[in-house]
Order: sequence, then C-alpha cells, then structure tokens
Amino acid sequence: MLKRLFCALMMFGTALIVAGCTTTKTDLAAATNPLRIGVASDYPPIIFKQGGVIAGMEADLAVNLAKNLNRPYQFVETSWDKLIPDLLNGRIDIIMSGMSITEERQVRIDFCNPYLKTGQMALIRRTDAARFQTPAQIMMNRSDVGVQKGTTGAQLVRQQFANAKEVAFLSAHDAALALSRNRIDMLIHDAPVIWWLASENEATLTVANHTLTEEYLAWAIRRDDSKLKDSINQALEKMKSDGALNRIFKRWMPGAP
Repeated sequence: MLKRLFCALMMFGTALIVAGCTTTKTDLAAATNPLRIGVASDYPPIIFKQGGVIAGMEADLAVNLAKNLNRPYQFVETSWDKLIPDLLNGRIDIIMSGMSITEERQVRIDFCNPYLKTGQMALIRRTDAARFQTPAQIMMNRSDVGVQKGTTGAQLVRQQFANAKEVAFLSAHDAALALSRNRIDMLIHDAPVIWWLASENEATLTVANHTLTEEYLAWAIRRDDSKLKDSINQALEKMKSDGALNRIFKRWMPGAP
C-alpha cells in the first residue's frame, strides 16, 4: 500500500515538474523572440534618424518598453502609409511611430493605453503671426496649408479647413522647408512635431499657440494580440509610476508647455 502511494506521489510530482518545464519553455521562447517595432523614421522628435541611428521619443520609449517586457527588440523601418499593412501582415509586432487613436484606424487595428495627450497645431512664419492669432483665423483663412500625407493633420485640414488648399508632403521636414520658402502659409501637424520644427527654425518660424484638436498617441498592435496588449499596458503603467515616461518627454519636448 505504501509502495503504491509513493509511486502515485512520484508520478504526480513528475507531472507537476513537466507542466512547470513546459510553461517555462514557452515563456522563455516568448522572451527571446525580438519585439519587431515598426517605425517611419522621418518624424522628429517622435522618431527619426540621428547620425544613421534611429532616435527620438519613441526610440527611447521602445528601449524602456523592451526592458520591462524582458525582450530583445528590433526596429523595422517602413514608410508611414505602410505601417498598418505591415502590422496586419505580420511583418511587425507593434507600431511605435507617434500614431494617434482614431475610429478609422480602430476598425483595422487595436491600440494599447494612450501614453500622451496631444493635438494638432499650426507652424507659421514669424512675419505672419498677426494673421493667425485665433483658431478661427487659422482654420478659416484662405491659405495654402501644408500637411504630411496620411496623418491626422491631413484629415483635419480636409474636413475642417473649408477655404484652404491642402498641399501634401512626404515629410514634415519638407513641409517646413516649403513654409520657409513661402510656398505654403502654414503647416498642420502633431504638437510635438510643430514644437520641434519651430525650435529648429526659430529665426523664421513660430508656433501659432492654439491646439486645434484633442488627440491621444498610443502604440498599435493586431486586434487578436490581447496577451501582448496586456503586457504592454502593464509595462506602460510601470514607466509612468517610476518616472521614465516623463523623463523621456522632457528630453525630446523641452519646449512643450
């Protein structure tokens, strides 16, 4: 009787060990697979190339996120308009490229909890500051308005700037250059980008000090990737509580109010 009981206990213990080993192997495999991070690296200060290396606010956030997830990471560069297709076809695991939450995007993809409240703002020439002192003056003026193709800024101009002529550019940098050369009258883009461009061109350009929309930036994942979403949301809460999020914001958006 004792011998049979001992054998049963041994078999039960072995089953527990095997189950434990299986879980450990699964977790280990997940931890060693690199997190493939989709970026469109032409979006300073959010994400861009600096000396040939991917840098910016999202790059710092990615490093911190991967550390909290205990996973290696890999940046996968693509163009802005290919970020969502690349996510859906499995080429990347997450979009970390300053993407804002919109209903249109939520039809196709899911978002983690937002990490930054922002909005659209206007970059203008210093000599035109008197023309654009209120949101109404910005949105109702008969102007050539620059936007970056495929952004929420472009969507805003199309829907709300009734008298404007939309001029699309491949990058915010190209649009700012056109603004400096009097080819357009303003650039509409996310607030962090506008602050950055103003600081880079402070002799000639300035920010029209009104936020035109209320938006939230968040990291995008596939709709069926709920386990990754939960892990990322937990990591984000830790980054908020330990101050890492604010330190990164202050580094890349020093001029933000």
